[in-house]
Amino acid sequence: MAGVRVCVEDPVAGMSRCDEEAAAVAQESAPADRDRYFSVAPISMSLAASSAPSEAFAHLVGGGDGTGMPPDDALEALVFEEGTALLERARRYAKEADHGWVDTIMAMAARDPEFRTKLLLLTDLLPSLGNDSAAISDHIRQYLSDHTIMGTLAAFADTVPGLRQLSAWMFRQGVDLMASRFLGGDDLASAAPRLQAMSEREHPVYATIAVLGEEVQSTTEAEEHTRHYEELIEALGAAHPGHQRTKGGKLVSEVSVKFSGLTDHFDAIDPEGTFETVAANFRRVLRRAVANGVHITVDMEQFARAELSYYIFMRVLSEPEFQDLQDIEIVLQSNLRDSGRYAQTLIHWVNRPRGELNIDGIPGRGSVPIHVRVVKGAYWDFETTTSTQQGWPIPVYLDKRETDVRFESNLRRLLEGSPIRVSVGSHSPRSIAFALALKRQLGLTSGRVSFETLFGMEEDVLYALAEEEEARVYF
Repeated sequence: MAGVRVCVEDPVAGMSRCDEEAAAVAQESAPADRDRYFSVAPISMSLAASSAPSEAFAHLVGGGDGTGMPPDDALEALVFEEGTALLERARRYAKEADHGWVDTIMAMAARDPEFRTKLLLLTDLLPSLGNDSAAISDHIRQYLSDHTIMGTLAAFADTVPGLRQLSAWMFRQGVDLMASRFLGGDDLASAAPRLQAMSEREHPVYATIAVLGEEVQSTTEAEEHTRHYEELIEALGAAHPGHQRTKGGKLVSEVSVKFSGLTDHFDAIDPEGTFETVAANFRRVLRRAVANGVHITVDMEQFARAELSYYIFMRVLSEPEFQDLQDIEIVLQSNLRDSGRYAQTLIHWVNRPRGELNIDGIPGRGSVPIHVRVVKGAYWDFETTTSTQQGWPIPVYLDKRETDVRFESNLRRLLEGSPIRVSVGSHSPRSIAFALALKRQLGLTSGRVSFETLFGMEEDVLYALAEEEEARVYF
């Protein structure tokens, strides 16, 4: 990687800069320091198996400060301290977070890429097989015969009466159980018991409500989906009247919105037309959220939509009606090579004086803060496959360790360079500990940093985190 220098133009922020942070990790640090940066890794799902929290955490520490600068030994000492304390608390919740054989299957999938691929393919095929036990059993045998008890049963299905039905029933039950582990419910009513149970814990855990299947194909669907968002916001407002807030100051109720659910015309070739259609429905969502005391987060999607999504977000939030709105958030995907540039664009926008325009005519926010949820990112398979097929540059990091480094860099950049409030979207103990350490080193209040994990992931760590910090699940 010697000599790597990635220069990017940022027309939104009106600047040109050379981003050397990821390259500096590999080319400027001594080999030992490079190893420290690239030692970032998630801990095993089973904390109960760890002999001692400090030992379990030791191999995660030393990831550097994520900026490409010489490692900050003082910060790393805090990371170790915070991580050790977090895992110590998490051990108390290990039994509560144990989901039995579902966790076993997930651990197998995490260790074995071939098994994971086959399991996902088979799960994707399941709806098309209907209730045909013979077909399901045959597919289980073809995909999983070398991996699980279900595959073993399916392999002998022709020799023992009833095994076809048993293997098919077991697989369907397993898929349903795994789905219920990670999906909060089919609608708000079915999700309500889980939401209530989390909010009534001694140390409450809040939720960001997401709606699956957002992308629409017609103006009629876009209108229906916008109304669905409005109805969901009203229902949450009724459940938490009076604009209830957490101790950190964030609204209790939160809804995640995707711009692809607000229009059937999201086309980077027509940015102005896309803006008009998205912005009209986005304003409706924002107005309903303001009236009902609901925090809105704009989710990110594919890389091809990122640039325009940030543009629409900043332009609408700079309008007189919304320029003082603070209960608003947008996602930053750290697996994107351009994520550092997007972070800097948001910082420039928030910090820029209100009357000062950028190259696109978007006025500054005058230091009125927003929230940014920093995540590792999704769509990795889609981005790599699509870009390879089309002969395009791959927009995501190919090495997860680079994503981990960029994640920490983005956290630091946002917290040090602006009044932006950061939501740390990760279930990795290393990443969480880094954020806790950075918050402590910078002397930040609880309102500047909150934490969020995917529903069903690392619940023991989540519950431990909730003892001292604001914690949420993406539901």
